[in-house]
Amino acid sequence: MDLLTLDSEVTKSQQSLLQTWNRKLLQQDWKPGEFLGSDLALSEQFGVSRTVVRGALDILERAGCIRRIPRRGIVLERGFFLEQREEKKVLEDLLFIRWADDALSIDILTGLTRQAESCGFNLIQGMAHQNDKAFIEMLDHLPENCHNVALIPMEIPTVVDAMCRVQERGIRIIQIDRYIEGFPAPSIMFDNYQGGIMATRHLLSRHDGPVFFFGCLNPLSSRKRHQGWHDAMYEAGFNDIKQYIIPMRDDSRMELITAEEYFKQRRGCLIDFLKQQQFPISIFAMGDAWARQVYDIAPELGLEIGRDIFLVGYDNLDLCDRLSPSLTSISVPRVQLGMEAIKLLSEIPRNVTGYCRMLPVELKERQSS
Repeated sequence: MDLLTLDSEVTKSQQSLLQTWNRKLLQQDWKPGEFLGSDLALSEQFGVSRTVVRGALDILERAGCIRRIPRRGIVLERGFFLEQREEKKVLEDLLFIRWADDALSIDILTGLTRQAESCGFNLIQGMAHQNDKAFIEMLDHLPENCHNVALIPMEIPTVVDAMCRVQERGIRIIQIDRYIEGFPAPSIMFDNYQGGIMATRHLLSRHDGPVFFFGCLNPLSSRKRHQGWHDAMYEAGFNDIKQYIIPMRDDSRMELITAEEYFKQRRGCLIDFLKQQQFPISIFAMGDAWARQVYDIAPELGLEIGRDIFLVGYDNLDLCDRLSPSLTSISVPRVQLGMEAIKLLSEIPRNVTGYCRMLPVELKERQSS
């Protein structure tokens, strides 16, 4: 069989008819040397106009695949493979608004970029630089013809109001890494609840005594890790669980103060806590950056990670292998999160709002635990 390449002048109706004839050849319903009948008979047989049939036959005749015999009809000279003509995709704009230039946002962006075009999206990005007013400004002034927004939502009332205004304009939002409870938009996140359980059970199985939780309860992803820790502790027989939370100052304003201010607050709370303990102790830190702070403070108090403090972090950042001793952490597929967010956006109908897809996490054991 010959490969038949279709040019740009072929109509969709002609292409569809040629595809039907191609299937007949592949199924051996038609064979070279066979008489196919007249163009009128073919028109009636395949339910298309004679104009479409004649156009398709002209293509085959030019390629030498058929021969027209006057007053008798068409003879199939040889078979053909039909090269599929790909239509140019029209991509929908998708704006990804980044809150910060952190490892999570960067890896999500990598995943979004890898998957966007194959799922029909043209990816645009914006950066808020941890500024809620800049975040709101981007939501209120989306690029023209942008009908899709991906973001890591902030639990700030004015930001949530801006998200509502976006949806009121008929623009889709997908929430990544967390979701605003009660906000009607699909979301995709890590299974942070199971991550909290894994980290806590790991420490409980290795060492006597409770596991202390070092973290905050905002945003939702943190609360899920905390809930996993809480349930694993309760399962192990620890009832008055609040006493095992490392005391923190009010974290409800975490996203409204500078990172430097919040870092100093955390440091002071951690030092106060460690000065009151009898060692060894176990700590589950809600993030690797929080665990890193334990590493920094421990030597100042004459303590060693892996001897006085057994520690598990969360996120499995590159620093886990660089720290000494290396940090056990919950590994999360950050790049995959971006890729799956694009797939989810392309798969679900626009009227589906409350769906949440969870990605599995795993424990990466190292020396700290």
